[in-house]
Amino acid sequence: MEQRKRAVTIHVSDQQGNRLQGAAITINQVSKDFPFGSARAHTILGNLPYQNWFVERFNAAVFENELKWYATEPDQGKTNYTLADQMLEFVRAHQIIARGHNIF
Repeated sequence: MEQRKRAVTIHVSDQQGNRLQGAAITINQVSKDFPFGSARAHTILGNLPYQNWFVERFNAAVFENELKWYATEPDQGKTNYTLADQMLEFVRAHQIIARGHNIF
């Protein structure tokens, strides 16, 4: 996996705000901050290899067609958000942000 690098300056201080020179620290990245995503279709549901591949590479997603009018209301007055809801559950479970580009 590709790594992003950037120079960082860290100042360590005690509870009174005094700098601690030469302090040993360990840093672990706990989340990805830069949104990097991809469109994904409902075919990700139930497809573990695709899910793992997606989660390892992206922290943002947009649904391809699952929020479009014809997908959520195939018959006038009869809405069905089942696929979109399942996809939203998946992204939330993996702390992936989702953008519903077809919601109005």
